[in-house]
Amino acid sequence: MNEAEPLTIERLNASSHKDFVALLAGTYEHSPWVSERAWPRGPFLTLAQLKRTLVEVVTEAERDEQLALLRSHPELAGKAMAAGTMTAESSHEQGRVGLTACTPAELAQIARLNAVYRDRFGFPFMLAVRGPRGTGLTKAQIIATFERRLENHPDFEFAEALRNVHRVDLDAVEAALAHPADELRRGGAVRVGEIGDRQLAVLGVARIGVPRQ
Repeated sequence: MNEAEPLTIERLNASSHKDFVALLAGTYEHSPWVSERAWPRGPFLTLAQLKRTLVEVVTEAERDEQLALLRSHPELAGKAMAAGTMTAESSHEQGRVGLTACTPAELAQIARLNAVYRDRFGFPFMLAVRGPRGTGLTKAQIIATFERRLENHPDFEFAEALRNVHRVDLDAVEAALAHPADELRRGGAVRVGEIGDRQLAVLGVARIGVPRQ
């Protein structure tokens, strides 16, 4: 496998099962089973078809597998960030909105919210911090969303957490692939960071009654 070769849909389609999983490493954090199960459903004509397939794999998984997927993601501004053990994708996601440069008071507030959230729901708080337009949420918006979602019913919040996992991880898929001009003309790609509710609805991930982030 030539690591220097640009990653395209064509390259993914020509890959062996092992290489396909390796090429998508870093997407769906620490959960290679997602790409492992997606590979037999190829070839993929567009990036949109690949992303829809990844969503379908997660949707069709057992609840225990979905829970493990949620738990594989780091807490916002949590222990993994402090220890420097987050993946490059998660570090970039949190760093670009300033979570890696929180004040001591902000870190203490987020740590408290992380603990309360995990105790209530059993998995870390998941939020696509780039926001629906890819411009990034402010720390105040992130904290306000955190506090509001603590009031959700556990089943509702489980679905909302998975929805945010898709937004984060499909952004990672989008960022990993190089897009030839014909792919863009077919509408198979959206701009990095702009996988919002409309695109997720097209991919089969509904947002039902969730207030604005």
